[in-house]
Amino acid sequence: MSDDNAVDKLKNSIDAIQSHRDFEARRAAEQQRGVDEGWQAVLRAARDLRDQLKDNPRLRYFVVALDRSEVSVRFEAKGSNSALLSLYRRHPEGRFPSINAIWILEPGRKDRYVTSGDEAVEALVYHCAVNMTREDD
Repeated sequence: MSDDNAVDKLKNSIDAIQSHRDFEARRAAEQQRGVDEGWQAVLRAARDLRDQLKDNPRLRYFVVALDRSEVSVRFEAKGSNSALLSLYRRHPEGRFPSINAIWILEPGRKDRYVTSGDEAVEALVYHCAVNMTREDD
């Protein structure tokens, strides 16, 4: 094996590694941008839904945090039954910092996340619809 061949292989390996790193950085930036845009769609939908539901007697509260990092909606029924859904741009306890997603949390259920604003809006709309049509026990 000649020294020139080994040097060429080293250069090629370095170029391949750097190319892969650049690709991963671009992919991560695109994913970040997509989730950020999805979160903006969640915030718009939350404001629209909040305005639509503000006079609903089952709605206990529907808030968008001042820092725009959280949307929470809670419905009440007769007795102590209530249903809370919270959406977060990042996990509220700081867990899973490497997961770039919109987190959906409900008491008594496993934390879940989505990377699409449409999926998060769908979860929010479904939660509202189910609780608005729930029959009181």
